[in-house]
Amino acid sequence: PHPWIVAEPTAVASIDALRAVDAWLPTSTESARIDRARIVYWGWSEGGFAALQSDRYAPSYAPAYAPIGVVSAVPPVNLRGHVEGSMSGWTPATRASALILYLGARWHGVDPAGALVPGVVDALPAEIAASCATWPSVDAAGNADAVFQRDFLAGARAGASPAPWDCLLEASSLPNPAVPYAGTAPVLLVTAEDDTLVPTAPTRAAIPALCDEGYTLEHLDCAGLEHGDAPVRTLQRQIAWIDARMRGEAVAPGCGVGVPVSCGG
Repeated sequence: PHPWIVAEPTAVASIDALRAVDAWLPTSTESARIDRARIVYWGWSEGGFAALQSDRYAPSYAPAYAPIGVVSAVPPVNLRGHVEGSMSGWTPATRASALILYLGARWHGVDPAGALVPGVVDALPAEIAASCATWPSVDAAGNADAVFQRDFLAGARAGASPAPWDCLLEASSLPNPAVPYAGTAPVLLVTAEDDTLVPTAPTRAAIPALCDEGYTLEHLDCAGLEHGDAPVRTLQRQIAWIDARMRGEAVAPGCGVGVPVSCGG
């Protein structure tokens, strides 16, 4: 199964796609070529996660490609914070956490039964194969206690996920000391104040540490909007921001947590 919201394979696959197009174009009848000195990583939700992680891994994995900007809308940034924060209730984020833990465990070679109850672990392979959106074993549960193991829940609710889940989640979170930040491209980070799938609180908590690492980051937090709304309402702003980078315009220096602002009706 696709390793959903797992940093390394997501970044590598994204960059490999870029490399593949770059290698194919000169052999094709297309006149377009990739300008390796003007790369932009851009995505929403899982794609926003991919954009941030591609920028993180590219200096060591594909240094020939020089990003001039990163646009990341409603991404999970602080994955450990997102998962742990979702355990106190039953929200879209709680539901997504089950899949994040299952697929992350598969990628890292961890037994998912350490975090998920047997009925969910047994059912998910067929459910994932059948659909990317509905997982009856999780959906029918209706509460976290019916999906997640008691010991995992207790630790996560205390902000101290037990091993190896703490390490697994931190490996796909930012900042990540195991993959030191070596980028230089400015980042436009868009969040939705009322996001129930990727709540903003863990992302806001991670931004100061990203600033300390050296990111130049503009945080646009859309007041009153949900996960699916903020990317659409800010689309023209995202495009204008990218166009400015393509024209060589510098961004204002700085990095910090933004206050919620109106992003359109």
